[in-house]
Amino acid sequence: MIVASIDIGTNTVILLIADVNERTEEINSILNESGIPRIGKGLIPNGPISNEKINELFKILDEYFNIINRLNCKYTLITATNAFRIASNGKEIAKKITKHFNVKVNIISGDEEARLSFLGALSDKNKDGNSLVIDIGGGSTELIFGTINEIIFKKSFPVGVVSGIENYLLHDPPVQEEIERFIIFLNGIFNELKNNIKSPDISIAIAGTPTTLACIQNKLMDFDEEKIENSKLKRTDIKYLID
Repeated sequence: MIVASIDIGTNTVILLIADVNERTEEINSILNESGIPRIGKGLIPNGPISNEKINELFKILDEYFNIINRLNCKYTLITATNAFRIASNGKEIAKKITKHFNVKVNIISGDEEARLSFLGALSDKNKDGNSLVIDIGGGSTELIFGTINEIIFKKSFPVGVVSGIENYLLHDPPVQEEIERFIIFLNGIFNELKNNIKSPDISIAIAGTPTTLACIQNKLMDFDEEKIENSKLKRTDIKYLID
């Protein structure tokens, strides 16, 4: 059975098409596509997603549904995350997408986003031990700690790559004062982690930020899933890339 999933994030819109074995529930990826409309650019809580960004989003969705129809996908699932959660017109845009493409848009909560990120990250990994999954998005960051059978801690934090840059790192490259101010903010919102996450056996980072860092580390001009999947970044590697 061929199924399609579209993830509408704050920065990117991702299409995954996979062949799902209905008997074993094994999932084999057929196609991965990523578009970057940055619908969260300039977005503040309870403010609107701009018409320009809505048009860019629909252009990407049109391209995706051409692919979905060509591959005769049996089911299509659309989820939307932080930008749709905080935008004043998020529900309105979701209704327009549903009407235009005849597929319901699920605006999921931060907790549900965290849960799904955790299950997806562990789906093809060793199931033993405690795992920490880090999902750095455009408008939010999810941290989830636990085992495949039990999530011990999960939380969606209201900061991501796009919102962090727009609110704190105003220069390119950012000046030292901006970096220090951002670090103080991050230390404040992530302070609770030290009491809730204890020595994970493995840490798994997903989404665009860690994969981009891995591409730089591996000197890749373009994303190559086979080379990036399961690659490792040490703390010293990340510090070197930042410096």
